[in-house]
Amino acid sequence: EEFPDLKYTITCSGNNYSNTQAYDKNIHVFNQKYVADNVNVVSGNIKPIFMLGKVNLDLLGIIQKDEEKLSDRRRALGIKNQELINKQKGKNNSFTDVARIISGVLVRNYNKNNAEKAFDELESKKVLSQELIQEHLTTLKQQEKQQLTPIETTTTKALKGIINDSKNILSKTVEIVVIDRLKNNPNISKWVEEGIHLHKETDLNNCEFCNQQLPVDRIPQLLSYFNDADKSLKMDIESLLERTRIIYPLISKLSFMDEANLYDEFQEDYKEEVENLKTYKAQLLDKVEMSGFTTLFPTFKNHTPKHIRLSDKQIRLQIIPIL
Repeated sequence: EEFPDLKYTITCSGNNYSNTQAYDKNIHVFNQKYVADNVNVVSGNIKPIFMLGKVNLDLLGIIQKDEEKLSDRRRALGIKNQELINKQKGKNNSFTDVARIISGVLVRNYNKNNAEKAFDELESKKVLSQELIQEHLTTLKQQEKQQLTPIETTTTKALKGIINDSKNILSKTVEIVVIDRLKNNPNISKWVEEGIHLHKETDLNNCEFCNQQLPVDRIPQLLSYFNDADKSLKMDIESLLERTRIIYPLISKLSFMDEANLYDEFQEDYKEEVENLKTYKAQLLDKVEMSGFTTLFPTFKNHTPKHIRLSDKQIRLQIIPIL
């Protein structure tokens, strides 16, 4: 409109355009300063020219926003990384402190790496209370004790054997022809029993006590009372009594080591158990000396026709608690 007589022909992308044709492309116009800065007319060189359309401008806005987000996240990541570094330093210091304690009281040259490895191998990880920490520290600071000598159990095993044999013997009976006078007078029975054996061994006809001839049926009568089964049972009883007499001093000599041989945390419980054992020991000696072992068997020995049994109550109250 400003130049109605202007005529031109333009070639663009292999197509010719003239003033008589409508040009459907956008034309970018550059001012003189831009041309001077970017186009070298003499050499024919030109710097690259980048065109940004509306879509690209929208993308540019998105990129700028993403860059802002990225920057924020980088700042947050930096903060977290610093927190991680601080946590790592704290962890290292904690393991170093633990290693220092252990190295000072338990193992030489125990370092942070040893402590960390031991921690990783724990099956269950939990925070200990101050009370437990103090208890473990006390344990660590204790001096190593010598290995304890195992408790001697021979005496208790022997006593159990005596108890079992006693129950068996007390349940036995012997078939004899009862002589009431001997049955009711143990001392006389013992005297007659010893006398009849002397009488048989020396092949006497007269009684050495009264110097009278014994009645014909008296010897067979006494032999029926003091028969082989009776003699065998009495020998078993005497053997059992001898075993009981032997074990008595063994029980009295039983001793218990001092609690100082144990670590501190075990001493109180051990001391209490030792006191209980001392009480049981005294009770056991009393039972061996005063109860059925020294009174019941001699009585049974002189009354073998009887069937005597230790009651469950006797076993439970007098013997088992002691063992």
